[in-house]
Amino acid sequence: MTLQEKIFDEMKKRGITQRELSEITGIATSTINDWKMRNHVPAADKIPAICNAINISIADLYKDVDCNQFPQPEVLIIPKGSIIYGMTKSMKDAKASVLDRLRDYMVNVLGMDVE
Repeated sequence: MTLQEKIFDEMKKRGITQRELSEITGIATSTINDWKMRNHVPAADKIPAICNAINISIADLYKDVDCNQFPQPEVLIIPKGSIIYGMTKSMKDAKASVLDRLRDYMVNVLGMDVE
């Protein structure tokens, strides 16, 4: 399933129209229509607003989504002192499942990968 299909599937389950999604999120109806008609992928910065509008977590939105539809990001080296570096450094003793979820978030939502 593509990300767009998942969004529209969740909208249908909750009885939310494209116009209502536009009003709630501030995303233009033409942009939402492009996701459906032209199979465009929503911009990553719109995902939190979409999730809030359709009452779904980001993790649940990406569940069962074929992430091969997204261009593969280049590996990003995180500079020491950055917020992301601090987050990942402080997570060194965290459970593997927590680290996997953090990495998935960084890849899927922020569009980056971390070595």
